[in-house]
Amino acid sequence: MNEPSPSGTSGYAGSPPYIGVTGFMSSAEVAVVLRGVPLTGARKLMVGVLASSKTLAGYRNRHPRRYPVMNAIAGIFPTDPRALNLIHYFTEQPDSLADQLEQLTVIGGPNLHGFQLNVRWPSKSQIQKHLERYPQHRIVLQLGPSVLAASEPELLLRQLVDVSYPATDLLIDPSGGVGRPFDPAVAREYVTTLWGRLGTGLGLAGGLGPDSLGALAPLATDFPGLSIDAEGRLRDEQDYLDCARVLAYLTAASTMFGTGTG
Repeated sequence: MNEPSPSGTSGYAGSPPYIGVTGFMSSAEVAVVLRGVPLTGARKLMVGVLASSKTLAGYRNRHPRRYPVMNAIAGIFPTDPRALNLIHYFTEQPDSLADQLEQLTVIGGPNLHGFQLNVRWPSKSQIQKHLERYPQHRIVLQLGPSVLAASEPELLLRQLVDVSYPATDLLIDPSGGVGRPFDPAVAREYVTTLWGRLGTGLGLAGGLGPDSLGALAPLATDFPGLSIDAEGRLRDEQDYLDCARVLAYLTAASTMFGTGTG
Protein backbone atom coordinates (compact mmCIF):
# COMPACT_ATOMS: atom_id res chain seq x y z
CA MET A 1 0.00 0.00 0.00
CA ASN A 2 1.01 3.60 -0.36
CA GLU A 3 2.57 5.82 2.26
CA PRO A 4 0.11 7.20 4.81
CA SER A 5 -1.12 10.76 4.46
CA PRO A 6 0.60 12.92 7.09
CA SER A 7 -2.29 15.35 7.31
CA GLY A 8 -4.99 12.90 8.33
CA THR A 9 -7.54 14.80 6.23
CA SER A 10 -7.50 12.35 3.35
CA GLY A 11 -6.69 8.65 3.43
CA TYR A 12 -4.61 8.77 0.25
CA ALA A 13 -4.01 11.79 -1.95
CA GLY A 14 -3.93 9.63 -5.09
CA SER A 15 -7.51 8.44 -4.55
CA PRO A 16 -9.86 11.44 -4.55
CA PRO A 17 -13.01 10.62 -2.58
CA TYR A 18 -16.24 9.69 -4.31
CA ILE A 19 -19.95 9.41 -3.71
CA GLY A 20 -20.90 6.00 -5.03
CA VAL A 21 -24.01 4.48 -6.51
CA THR A 22 -23.85 0.74 -7.21
CA GLY A 23 -26.20 -1.28 -9.36
CA PHE A 24 -26.59 0.72 -12.57
CA MET A 25 -28.14 -1.30 -15.38
CA SER A 26 -28.28 1.18 -18.27
CA SER A 27 -26.75 4.32 -19.69
CA ALA A 28 -30.16 5.97 -19.39
CA GLU A 29 -30.06 5.60 -15.59
CA VAL A 30 -26.57 7.09 -15.48
CA ALA A 31 -27.65 10.01 -17.68
CA VAL A 32 -30.60 10.81 -15.41
CA VAL A 33 -28.38 10.76 -12.34
CA LEU A 34 -25.62 12.84 -13.92
CA ARG A 35 -28.13 15.52 -14.85
CA GLY A 36 -28.74 15.95 -11.15
CA VAL A 37 -25.08 15.91 -10.10
CA PRO A 38 -23.52 19.28 -9.21
CA LEU A 39 -21.00 20.48 -11.78
CA THR A 40 -18.40 21.60 -9.24
CA GLY A 41 -16.49 19.91 -6.47
CA ALA A 42 -13.63 17.48 -5.91
CA ARG A 43 -15.69 14.31 -5.63
CA LYS A 44 -16.55 11.94 -8.44
CA LEU A 45 -19.80 10.10 -8.90
CA MET A 46 -18.74 6.47 -8.64
CA VAL A 47 -20.75 4.59 -11.26
CA GLY A 48 -20.79 1.04 -9.94
CA VAL A 49 -21.73 -1.89 -12.19
CA LEU A 50 -22.06 -5.33 -10.62
CA ALA A 51 -20.53 -8.48 -12.09
CA SER A 52 -19.63 -11.95 -10.85
CA SER A 53 -17.84 -15.03 -12.10
CA LYS A 54 -21.26 -16.47 -12.94
CA THR A 55 -22.36 -13.51 -15.04
CA LEU A 56 -18.91 -13.43 -16.65
CA ALA A 57 -19.57 -17.04 -17.71
CA GLY A 58 -22.93 -16.05 -19.20
CA TYR A 59 -25.28 -17.11 -16.39
CA ARG A 60 -27.98 -14.95 -14.80
CA ASN A 61 -27.42 -13.68 -11.30
CA ARG A 62 -30.11 -14.22 -8.67
CA HIS A 63 -30.47 -10.43 -8.67
CA PRO A 64 -31.07 -9.91 -12.40
CA ARG A 65 -32.15 -6.29 -11.91
CA ARG A 66 -28.75 -5.41 -10.45
CA TYR A 67 -26.39 -7.47 -12.64
CA PRO A 68 -26.34 -6.60 -16.35
CA VAL A 69 -25.35 -9.02 -19.08
CA MET A 70 -21.73 -8.73 -20.08
CA ASN A 71 -22.25 -7.13 -23.48
CA ALA A 72 -24.19 -4.26 -21.86
CA ILE A 73 -21.50 -3.13 -19.42
CA ALA A 74 -19.34 -0.98 -21.69
CA GLY A 75 -22.39 0.98 -22.79
CA ILE A 76 -23.34 1.84 -19.20
CA PHE A 77 -20.13 3.70 -18.41
CA PRO A 78 -20.18 7.37 -19.44
CA THR A 79 -17.37 9.53 -20.78
CA ASP A 80 -18.43 12.29 -18.38
CA PRO A 81 -15.38 13.56 -16.41
CA ARG A 82 -17.47 13.65 -13.25
CA ALA A 83 -17.77 9.83 -13.31
CA LEU A 84 -15.51 7.20 -11.78
CA ASN A 85 -16.51 3.98 -13.57
CA LEU A 86 -15.90 0.79 -11.58
CA ILE A 87 -16.95 -2.83 -12.00
CA HIS A 88 -17.78 -4.37 -8.62
CA TYR A 89 -16.69 -7.97 -8.95
CA PHE A 90 -17.23 -11.16 -6.97
CA THR A 91 -15.68 -14.46 -8.01
CA GLU A 92 -15.93 -18.05 -6.89
CA GLN A 93 -12.58 -18.76 -8.58
CA PRO A 94 -10.19 -16.36 -6.82
CA ASP A 95 -7.08 -18.26 -7.93
CA SER A 96 -7.54 -16.93 -11.47
CA LEU A 97 -8.70 -13.45 -10.48
CA ALA A 98 -6.16 -11.64 -12.65
CA ASP A 99 -7.29 -13.46 -15.78
CA GLN A 100 -10.92 -12.66 -14.97
CA LEU A 101 -10.10 -9.00 -14.46
CA GLU A 102 -8.35 -9.05 -17.83
CA GLN A 103 -11.56 -10.31 -19.45
CA LEU A 104 -13.63 -7.73 -17.62
CA THR A 105 -11.28 -4.92 -18.62
CA VAL A 106 -11.96 -5.73 -22.26
CA ILE A 107 -15.69 -6.08 -21.57
CA GLY A 108 -15.79 -2.82 -19.59
CA GLY A 109 -14.55 -0.83 -22.54
CA PRO A 110 -12.51 2.36 -22.82
CA ASN A 111 -14.36 4.23 -20.06
CA LEU A 112 -13.60 1.67 -17.33
CA HIS A 113 -11.46 3.12 -14.53
CA GLY A 114 -10.97 0.06 -12.33
CA PHE A 115 -12.57 -2.44 -9.99
CA GLN A 116 -14.05 -2.91 -6.58
CA LEU A 117 -13.14 -6.43 -5.45
CA ASN A 118 -15.94 -8.00 -3.42
CA VAL A 119 -13.70 -10.96 -2.57
CA ARG A 120 -12.79 -12.11 0.93
CA TRP A 121 -9.01 -11.73 1.27
CA PRO A 122 -8.15 -11.92 -2.45
CA SER A 123 -4.67 -12.95 -3.55
CA LYS A 124 -2.20 -10.08 -3.40
CA SER A 125 -0.25 -11.60 -6.28
CA GLN A 126 -3.38 -11.73 -8.44
CA ILE A 127 -4.03 -8.02 -7.84
CA GLN A 128 -0.40 -7.18 -8.55
CA LYS A 129 -0.54 -9.17 -11.78
CA HIS A 130 -3.52 -7.14 -12.93
CA LEU A 131 -1.92 -3.82 -11.99
CA GLU A 132 1.20 -4.72 -13.93
CA ARG A 133 -1.06 -4.83 -16.99
CA TYR A 134 -3.25 -1.86 -16.03
CA PRO A 135 -1.35 0.36 -13.58
CA GLN A 136 -3.86 3.18 -14.09
CA HIS A 137 -6.74 1.19 -12.60
CA ARG A 138 -8.24 2.16 -9.29
CA ILE A 139 -8.63 -0.91 -7.06
CA VAL A 140 -11.12 -0.73 -4.19
CA LEU A 141 -10.88 -3.63 -1.75
CA GLN A 142 -14.21 -4.34 -0.05
CA LEU A 143 -13.95 -5.31 3.60
CA GLY A 144 -17.29 -7.08 3.66
CA PRO A 145 -19.50 -8.64 6.33
CA SER A 146 -17.51 -11.87 6.72
CA VAL A 147 -14.19 -10.02 7.08
CA LEU A 148 -15.55 -7.51 9.58
CA ALA A 149 -17.38 -10.16 11.62
CA ALA A 150 -14.11 -12.07 12.07
CA SER A 151 -11.83 -9.12 12.83
CA GLU A 152 -11.94 -6.40 15.45
CA PRO A 153 -10.54 -3.09 14.10
CA GLU A 154 -7.01 -3.47 15.47
CA LEU A 155 -6.76 -7.08 14.28
CA LEU A 156 -8.03 -6.05 10.87
CA LEU A 157 -5.39 -3.32 10.72
CA ARG A 158 -2.64 -5.84 11.53
CA GLN A 159 -3.94 -8.22 8.86
CA LEU A 160 -3.96 -5.48 6.26
CA VAL A 161 -0.46 -4.34 7.22
CA ASP A 162 0.83 -7.91 7.00
CA VAL A 163 -0.62 -8.46 3.52
CA SER A 164 0.05 -4.93 2.23
CA TYR A 165 -2.49 -5.10 -0.58
CA PRO A 166 -1.70 -3.02 -3.68
CA ALA A 167 -5.10 -1.31 -3.44
CA THR A 168 -5.90 2.36 -3.82
CA ASP A 169 -8.96 2.22 -1.55
CA LEU A 170 -10.51 0.20 1.25
CA LEU A 171 -14.29 0.05 1.63
CA ILE A 172 -15.75 -0.82 5.01
CA ASP A 173 -19.03 -2.53 4.11
CA PRO A 174 -20.84 -4.50 6.83
CA SER A 175 -23.97 -4.76 4.70
CA GLY A 176 -22.74 -6.30 1.44
CA GLY A 177 -25.39 -4.57 -0.65
CA VAL A 178 -28.45 -5.80 1.23
CA GLY A 179 -29.28 -2.52 2.96
CA ARG A 180 -28.68 -3.46 6.60
CA PRO A 181 -29.03 -0.35 8.79
CA PHE A 182 -25.96 1.87 9.04
CA ASP A 183 -24.31 1.60 12.47
CA PRO A 184 -22.39 4.85 13.13
CA ALA A 185 -20.67 3.53 16.26
CA VAL A 186 -19.22 0.49 14.49
CA ALA A 187 -18.26 2.59 11.47
CA ARG A 188 -16.44 5.14 13.62
CA GLU A 189 -14.41 2.43 15.36
CA TYR A 190 -13.15 1.03 12.06
CA VAL A 191 -12.56 4.42 10.44
CA THR A 192 -10.69 5.77 13.45
CA THR A 193 -8.45 2.69 13.52
CA LEU A 194 -7.69 2.56 9.79
CA TRP A 195 -7.65 6.25 8.86
CA GLY A 196 -4.30 7.30 7.44
CA ARG A 197 -2.54 4.15 8.65
CA LEU A 198 -2.40 2.24 5.35
CA GLY A 199 -1.91 4.97 2.76
CA THR A 200 -5.17 4.19 0.99
CA GLY A 201 -8.40 6.01 0.43
CA LEU A 202 -11.08 4.90 2.86
CA GLY A 203 -14.79 4.51 2.23
CA LEU A 204 -17.98 3.43 3.97
CA ALA A 205 -20.97 1.50 2.70
CA GLY A 206 -23.79 -0.41 4.30
CA GLY A 207 -27.35 0.74 4.71
CA LEU A 208 -26.73 4.20 3.27
CA GLY A 209 -29.45 6.05 1.42
CA PRO A 210 -31.32 9.36 1.45
CA ASP A 211 -33.07 8.49 4.72
CA SER A 212 -30.04 7.24 6.63
CA LEU A 213 -27.27 9.69 5.73
CA GLY A 214 -27.95 11.80 8.82
CA ALA A 215 -26.26 9.15 10.95
CA LEU A 216 -23.11 9.64 8.89
CA ALA A 217 -22.88 13.40 9.46
CA PRO A 218 -20.50 13.34 12.47
CA LEU A 219 -18.10 11.06 10.58
CA ALA A 220 -18.28 13.29 7.51
CA THR A 221 -17.28 16.24 9.70
CA ASP A 222 -14.36 14.44 11.36
CA PHE A 223 -13.19 12.60 8.22
CA PRO A 224 -14.10 14.80 5.25
CA GLY A 225 -12.05 12.70 2.83
CA LEU A 226 -14.23 9.60 3.26
CA SER A 227 -15.80 8.02 0.21
CA ILE A 228 -19.28 6.53 0.51
CA ASP A 229 -21.27 4.05 -1.53
CA ALA A 230 -24.90 2.97 -1.55
CA GLU A 231 -26.79 0.13 -3.19
CA GLY A 232 -29.66 -1.66 -1.46
CA ARG A 233 -31.49 1.41 -0.15
CA LEU A 234 -31.51 3.07 -3.57
CA ARG A 235 -33.84 0.48 -5.08
CA ASP A 236 -37.63 0.19 -5.28
CA GLU A 237 -39.87 -2.68 -4.21
CA GLN A 238 -39.19 -4.54 -7.47
CA ASP A 239 -35.41 -4.09 -7.03
CA TYR A 240 -35.06 -1.56 -9.84
CA LEU A 241 -32.73 1.39 -9.29
CA ASP A 242 -34.90 4.30 -8.13
CA CYS A 243 -33.33 7.37 -9.73
CA ALA A 244 -35.38 9.74 -7.57
CA ARG A 245 -33.92 8.13 -4.46
CA VAL A 246 -30.46 8.23 -6.01
CA LEU A 247 -30.73 11.96 -6.66
CA ALA A 248 -31.98 12.61 -3.13
CA TYR A 249 -29.04 10.61 -1.76
CA LEU A 250 -26.51 12.46 -3.93
CA THR A 251 -27.90 15.86 -2.96
CA ALA A 252 -27.84 15.02 0.75
CA ALA A 253 -24.33 13.54 0.54
CA SER A 254 -22.95 16.51 -1.40
CA THR A 255 -24.41 18.90 1.15
CA MET A 256 -23.11 16.87 4.07
CA PHE A 257 -19.55 16.73 2.77
CA GLY A 258 -19.67 20.41 1.85
CA THR A 259 -18.92 19.84 -1.81
CA GLY A 260 -20.56 18.61 -4.95
CA THR A 261 -19.34 15.80 -7.11
CA GLY A 262 -17.48 16.66 -10.23
